[in-house]
Amino acid sequence: MNRLWDIADSPKKELEKDPNEDRIQNGRQQIGKFGIGKLAAFAVGNELTHISTMDGRTRVVTVDKSDIKDRNYADPPKCEIYGMDEDEARQYVEEEILPDNVTNPWEEVSDEWNSWTLAMVDEIKPSVVEGRTYSYLLKRMIRTAIPLSTNFSVQVNGESIGERNPDSEKLANLKIGTNDEFREHLESDLKQAWVDIDEEIDSVDEVESGRYECETTEVQSYEEGQEPRLGLQVPNLGPISGQAAIYEDILTTPKREKKDVQDYGYRISVRGKLVNRGEPNFDTPQKSYKYWSRFLATVEIPNLDDAILLQRDSFDESKIESRITREVLDSVFNYLRAKARHQLEEENHDPGTFFKRLSTLSPQKVPEALQGLVENDDVPFPSGGWDDVDVEFKACGTDADLAHYESEDHAIIINTDHTLLNALNEESFPDTSREVVGEALAGQLLAIGYFRHNNVDPSLIEGAVDIIENSARSAAKLIQDQPQYYGNKLTTTVQEGDDPFEKAVVDAFLNLGLDVEHYGASDKPDAVVTISRPDQNFRVAVEAKGGTSTSADHKEVSISTIHEHAEDFECQHCVAVSSEEIFQLRGGSPDDDSSLIEQVNSHEDVSIMTVDMLKEMLRRHQQNPYDYTQLKNIFKLNSPDTDTEVQINLKNEITGENTGNDLFEPRDDENRPLLEVSDLPELVQAWWRQMPRSEKMVRTILEAAKEQQDNFESRGDRGQRPRLGMIYNTEEIMNEGIQDRDIEAVLSSASLTGLATLGEDGKYYTIEQSVDEIMDKMDVSASQ
Repeated sequence: MNRLWDIADSPKKELEKDPNEDRIQNGRQQIGKFGIGKLAAFAVGNELTHISTMDGRTRVVTVDKSDIKDRNYADPPKCEIYGMDEDEARQYVEEEILPDNVTNPWEEVSDEWNSWTLAMVDEIKPSVVEGRTYSYLLKRMIRTAIPLSTNFSVQVNGESIGERNPDSEKLANLKIGTNDEFREHLESDLKQAWVDIDEEIDSVDEVESGRYECETTEVQSYEEGQEPRLGLQVPNLGPISGQAAIYEDILTTPKREKKDVQDYGYRISVRGKLVNRGEPNFDTPQKSYKYWSRFLATVEIPNLDDAILLQRDSFDESKIESRITREVLDSVFNYLRAKARHQLEEENHDPGTFFKRLSTLSPQKVPEALQGLVENDDVPFPSGGWDDVDVEFKACGTDADLAHYESEDHAIIINTDHTLLNALNEESFPDTSREVVGEALAGQLLAIGYFRHNNVDPSLIEGAVDIIENSARSAAKLIQDQPQYYGNKLTTTVQEGDDPFEKAVVDAFLNLGLDVEHYGASDKPDAVVTISRPDQNFRVAVEAKGGTSTSADHKEVSISTIHEHAEDFECQHCVAVSSEEIFQLRGGSPDDDSSLIEQVNSHEDVSIMTVDMLKEMLRRHQQNPYDYTQLKNIFKLNSPDTDTEVQINLKNEITGENTGNDLFEPRDDENRPLLEVSDLPELVQAWWRQMPRSEKMVRTILEAAKEQQDNFESRGDRGQRPRLGMIYNTEEIMNEGIQDRDIEAVLSSASLTGLATLGEDGKYYTIEQSVDEIMDKMDVSASQ
């Protein structure tokens, strides 16, 4: 207790007098250089209490973070230590301190509980209470830290936590020290490694045997009562022991992987303590997903202690032990991968790698396709050709490409954050389904590479990429109710805020068919939405602000910042997205008006969207898609009940009064509609019902468009497309007083039927069928 809070000092130093002796204190192996782990508790709460019992005497000490802050040896912290006999201590601890779901040490009958220590963190920080520290992460850390053999138990909130063992058959397995074939494999790998390590060695034949020859040895256990086990004595590293396997099934379920939980990889222990909780790769090179996702190794490397730095999960890279450790780990994986692949081939389960199979079907085109991907990224062609390339899965972001080529890993990467892959994961489809879809998508990416290599027009390639992307999003709708799923994401992430809410907003816009770029950095908008227009693309800077009424402030949504981002990214409009609750927050006191709403009302190029509003847009868009004109007007908060663009004013929640029966009836000083924030979902519904306006107007526009197209083609301009500008000045359109925006909106709606097209730039169009057929499919009368 007296040395409990010594900082940057440790009794471990006293154990280093004889480097040949194990550092053992109180029956426990000591690793690392310092003993400051207790300070990590202050990342969770501000007060830490230790209760310790030994020889029938109990001592209690409580330390507040403020007690030790800015203290040093000249001014050490002073903490009172209270001592009590067993009866007094038991009554005090049980009544005043011990939670109901924590094991009562006095009720344990085992002799091993004659001495014990209980550590408790109090004054928990709000960020932890609000969910930023998740219990599953704590359970994961505990589970992966539990050694292979233990004489203790761990509970979290009353739930026992044990080591997570794979529930799958092994394709190949290894116990280090019991397999001569692996020993020879490791020696070969170490010889090759020394060629890279030592610049004076030119070939493996020059490597001295003392640098690579390994011997079977006994490795002492670091748990009391455990027998020694076989291992290997590795030059420059010392004894290693453990086991590894590649399993038939992927070890991490998709849902756990989405929570950034990884159940595969290396678990490295030093003197019985796990040292790489956050780095299952242990900084080794990227592995092929097919086998790496099924691989698990638990390896004890006691001499790695010499390379451990102040943080127990970081290592001195200048130490040879760090380099040799990674060579050993890679050797274990590569040995088992070869065994597993051979096992699958013998059982006729392994169809071979993706490129090996594909190249037998398209031996001429596959190299050109791969060359096209390599040329596009301006990277070297893989030295081993397509045999070096595999298909792997990674989370790359919701707005990232469906698939892309990564030269560093020699892999075609399938984006698991994409709508289609996300739907497969959420609906718990078998892993084989994901791999089948992944290879189909990899084939589509290779087709794009083939086009590039053969100099196909880049604009056509870009169009093909869009078709592939939208086809995948369409396929996701067969698996999952997209509006409900993405609506739920908005609801659950808006209180978290930050990156999760930004991604949910980006996902929602993508599923409205919009072109979205996700940024999110402090000096950039969270996203930029682009709506194609005939004269100029309409670009919107998006700021997504989450939080709760107790954690957020409407002042965080700075109009000046949004304006600055919009200007930097050449946007014509800005929109802030948040919950209705956040938009209705007051200023300094409950009686203050919402300064945010006042700012929005004073800027024609700034508007807001609530989560409920965006969810309604997703639901309506699924029923009958919005055209881009409708979406632009919703972003601008324009009224649907006027012939010219009139922006709606948001009603002040304190002083505003709702008058009149018509939701969009003009009623403010500027003769603009005045709506409450809670009315915004009704604005979305109104725009969904508003277009097209009338059957007569639609027919007039489509007939004028068809006539102009026929005239265009009769002049011998086949192969070209007519422009919207040809429609604007026709006699029929002028007589009816039809506006330019009406023409754009009707042709945009017609293009959604598949019987007409409107160019992405909004300047060109084609009419593919008769006006009657298009109007029938548009079901104009039903929309009135």
